[in-house]
Amino acid sequence: MYCEDYSELITGYLDGELTETEVAQLAGHLNVCTRCYRCLEDIGHLKGLLKQYASTKVLSPSLRFSRKVLRGIQKETTGARKKISWRTLARPLTAWVAAAAMLLLTLFAGILYSWMEAPKSPPPSYYAGTISPQADKLEGEDFDNIEDYLYQHAMEVSRTSLTDNTVFVGYLSR
Repeated sequence: MYCEDYSELITGYLDGELTETEVAQLAGHLNVCTRCYRCLEDIGHLKGLLKQYASTKVLSPSLRFSRKVLRGIQKETTGARKKISWRTLARPLTAWVAAAAMLLLTLFAGILYSWMEAPKSPPPSYYAGTISPQADKLEGEDFDNIEDYLYQHAMEVSRTSLTDNTVFVGYLSR
């Protein structure tokens, strides 16, 4: 065993908690190790002082001292209120204002970044893309402009049943 293990045995010995074999083992170590022997003496001396202190009469405070303490407690609790200054009120407010400013700064930076990095697209040019086979018959016809094509298509769709989903024309931007 090492000295650290014997330190637990020393406190057990002083408290009277060791078996006879543990007491014999500790006595053998104390004959060899002066450090542990001094530790036993110091702890034993400390234990004696604590017993002596516990057995002495505890002094009670005088009546005058008790009254003075009670008056002081009453003054602190009822009479004097703590003055509130603007600095005391501003401390928590400063933290909230700083947090709100950081949030607004972050939002502004995000909006600015997305605006700066937005892709610059050319002006949209629209074309009609056909999806269904029925729209192929319109592709062969010649239209002067997109309005004529849209009018022709609207007329074609109005002639077909509303539940017929075979005619679709998608207007996609390039």
